[in-house]
Amino acid sequence: MTIKINARQLRSARAFMAWSQAELAMRAGVSKDTIVNVENDGYRPKLDTVAKIVEVYELAGLAFTNGG
Repeated sequence: MTIKINARQLRSARAFMAWSQAELAMRAGVSKDTIVNVENDGYRPKLDTVAKIVEVYELAGLAFTNGG
């Protein structure tokens, strides 16, 4: 199953975890600028970049669903 994740969900997840953009970037192994861009509604990130970010959240115990 593929889960669609948008910029608002990623921003909300980071806020829920109380992480700064810099902290998320460090945990995901990407730059802070990448996090800023990924959280921007008009930006289309690479799939592997989003996968790294989602994996960080999942390892921290956060789960993304398709509304179910």
